[in-house]
Amino acid sequence: SATDPFYCPGYHTVGGQKIKCHKVTGHGSVDFAEGLQQSCNPVLMQIAERIGGDTFYEYFEAFGYLSKTGIDLPGETGSATHTAEALQNPVNLAVASFGQRFEVSLLQQVRALAAIANGGRLVQPHLVKNLIDSDGNIVYTYEAGSGEQVISKKTAVELSEILEDGVSGNGGAKNAYVRGYKVAAKTGTSQIFDGGTDTGLRIGSCVAYAPSDDASIIAIIMVDSPTGYSIYGSTVAAPYVSALLESVLPYLGHEPSYSEGDSETLNTTVENYVGYTLDDAKKKISALGINCRVIGNGNVVTSQTPASGAQINIVNGCVILYTGNADKEYIYVPDVIGMTASEANKLLAGKGLNIVITGSHNLSAGVGARVVSQSIAADERVARGTVITIFLMHTDGTD
Repeated sequence: SATDPFYCPGYHTVGGQKIKCHKVTGHGSVDFAEGLQQSCNPVLMQIAERIGGDTFYEYFEAFGYLSKTGIDLPGETGSATHTAEALQNPVNLAVASFGQRFEVSLLQQVRALAAIANGGRLVQPHLVKNLIDSDGNIVYTYEAGSGEQVISKKTAVELSEILEDGVSGNGGAKNAYVRGYKVAAKTGTSQIFDGGTDTGLRIGSCVAYAPSDDASIIAIIMVDSPTGYSIYGSTVAAPYVSALLESVLPYLGHEPSYSEGDSETLNTTVENYVGYTLDDAKKKISALGINCRVIGNGNVVTSQTPASGAQINIVNGCVILYTGNADKEYIYVPDVIGMTASEANKLLAGKGLNIVITGSHNLSAGVGARVVSQSIAADERVARGTVITIFLMHTDGTD
């Protein structure tokens, strides 16, 4: 069950070999759900030992990893995997349990995870849904079919909840969080071998579906041989899955449902106030729930910062209104790299700047998301009220 206890000291001994966890210091005492969310190799190896190579192979086949998906495209590739006999070797089974030493296609991986989203049913993927004639009539529909029930609906729902909690909580996929939506996701980082030798290169990936309790989209992003400060799917792939879903989910008609903790990252759009009387401009700004500051002694707004159409934070946003012949005020942008959202917000707002938070919106999970980039570099001279966009990411994961 999800609460079964395990212990990870940073490795697991199989067939006389110590096989390391990606977290070499170990995850300590975890349950199954936490082990899956953290991609804990020892937990997955122990589970594989419990079920055995035959059962592992049966489910590997049931989830479609041994056959092509049959999608309507030419030249689809298959997989390169262990034989059933090879999985009788405890070391082969151990490394296969956490996704090493075999190769599957992205389509196979997406279809397998989609089976969880589909209530345990493995369905036939298609490139398009319908064929439509020049008059807009549907002339052919590609049916996915009911699909084979590879696991029970109850198990699929439980797995979805675990994968969603790994995004909204302190799992390895927390960078895939999308403000206002439930996302189920799993990150991965695999070694690249050449003739049985570890090349030192990695593949970082993230696969996710949303909304996790009624999914209508599934996506996977794979990064081949990342060379930046991180090689892990949790940092090189998950944030971009988040950005994709954040854009697509509203397009598909899913309305966001914001929690109280989301308010720190919500934005509103600034309108044009130039030419308005000061009183009218103040009323329009107040209706947006943001603040304004007036510079000058006139009664008509002659300029503003930020300009019309800009996005600013709904909690701490402030529009600078200039009247009469007042000159714009300028300040120097502070350095907020490495700060939490709250710390950056406090510093930028204190300087009279506006802030827009992008990247991870699951700000307080783990040790907290940190600013990894800012739209205007430190020490640049800008008008007071200028919008500084910051990008946050959780950097405490090795998943």
